[in-house]
Amino acid sequence: MVESKMPDVISSDIYTLDQTIVDPHTSTRVHSSIPGEIAKLLNSGNIHLYNIATRSRVAQPGLEVGPFSTSMNVIEQTLKPLHGGKRYTPHHPMYAEVEVMNHSERPIHIPGDIAIFRFIRKSSKSLKGAQLISALDSGRIVITGDYNKDWKFSYRNGSRKTEDISGIHFSLDPNSHKWLPPSADPTPFNLGEVVNLASSQYRKYIDSFLEPIPVSSQPILTISETLSHLTLNGVHALIYPLVKNSSGEYGTAIHINSLFVENGSNWRIRTEIRGATTPNQTPGGVTMHFWYAGTK
Repeated sequence: MVESKMPDVISSDIYTLDQTIVDPHTSTRVHSSIPGEIAKLLNSGNIHLYNIATRSRVAQPGLEVGPFSTSMNVIEQTLKPLHGGKRYTPHHPMYAEVEVMNHSERPIHIPGDIAIFRFIRKSSKSLKGAQLISALDSGRIVITGDYNKDWKFSYRNGSRKTEDISGIHFSLDPNSHKWLPPSADPTPFNLGEVVNLASSQYRKYIDSFLEPIPVSSQPILTISETLSHLTLNGVHALIYPLVKNSSGEYGTAIHINSLFVENGSNWRIRTEIRGATTPNQTPGGVTMHFWYAGTK
C-alpha cells in the first residue's frame, strides 16, 4: 500500500443517476455515477482510507449521504461498470449505490444528475501546535472575532501547551439555530433547486424555508452558523463530529456527515447538527482540524 501517491481530496462532486424521494426519518439507497479513475482508487484494496463527504447544501435541508459505518462497504459491494464499460478510465464511469438518510420533517426529492457528495481522504499531516499557529500568522487561515469568546484553540489531553494544540474550537451563534419544520403541504422539498444555485445564492434559498428551532427532547436537525467568519487559503478543514452543547460539554449531539470544509471557503461556517434542543443542550460549538491542501 503506497499511501504517498493518494491525494487528500480525491474526487470532484459525485452525481446521482436517477431520481428518488426520501421520506422523513428514513434512509434509502441512491444510485450514483463514479468517475472511472476514482472507482479505480476505491477498488484498489484501500477503500477503508476514504470517507464520504456530503455537500453542505445537500445537508442543510436534511439529507446525509453515507450516514452509516458500512456505507463504504455498500459502495464497494455495488461498484460495477456503467453503460457496458470495463475499464477504470475517465471515459468509463462506474455505477455504485450509496446510503442516504433524511433527517428532516419533510420528504425530499432527489433529482437525477445532481451532485450530492464527494470522496475525501484526510491527510495524516494535520496542522498542530506551532504549525497551526503559523498558518494563522501567515494568513493561510483567517478567523474573525474575539479569541476565547468566538473561537479558541483545542488541546489534546487537557493540556495548554503549544505543542498539544490539535485544532480550533468555534462557538456557534445562538441566534442562528434553525430547522426545516414540518409542512401541511405534502409536496417534497426539491433538492435540485438548492444544488443548482450559485454559492452566493443557495443559503438565502434554504433560509426561506427555515424557522427557529423548537424546544425538543427528541433529536432534530439544527442548522447553525459560527460566530466567526473563516477564510481558508490553501488549507482544508474537517469538523469533528462530536459537538459541545451550550453548557460547554459534550452531550449526545452529532454533526452529520457534512464535515469537510474546502480550501477557498470564505464565510461563517454552517453546521448541521442532530440532537436535542432542550435548555443547555442546544448546539454550542464545533472543533475543526486543518491541513494544507495537496499534502499527503
